[in-house]
Amino acid sequence: MRNNELAAKLEKIEQMLASQGIVLMTFDDAVKYLKVSRSTLYKLVHFNKIKCSKPNGKRLWFSKTDLDSWALSKTSKTADEIEAEAIKMVNSK
Repeated sequence: MRNNELAAKLEKIEQMLASQGIVLMTFDDAVKYLKVSRSTLYKLVHFNKIKCSKPNGKRLWFSKTDLDSWALSKTSKTADEIEAEAIKMVNSK
C-alpha cells in the first residue's frame, strides 16, 4: 500500500471512531493532552498504569476517555469529606 492509501484508510477509521464517540490520540497527542513528559508517559505505559493500544506492535494509541479516567482517578478529598469520614469512624467504635 502507498502512503496516501494508508492515510485514506486511517482517516476513514478515525471518522468511524469519532462517529461512535471514540477519540484516539497518538503518543505525542497524549503527552500534550496530559501535560506530562514523554518519559513519564512511557513509564505509565510500561507499568500498566494507563491504558493504551499497540495494534501494529510499534505505535501507541490512547483513547481520550481512558486518559480522562486516569487523570481523574486520584482526586483528593475535600475537607468536608474527610471530616465526615472521621465522624463516621469515631461513631462506629
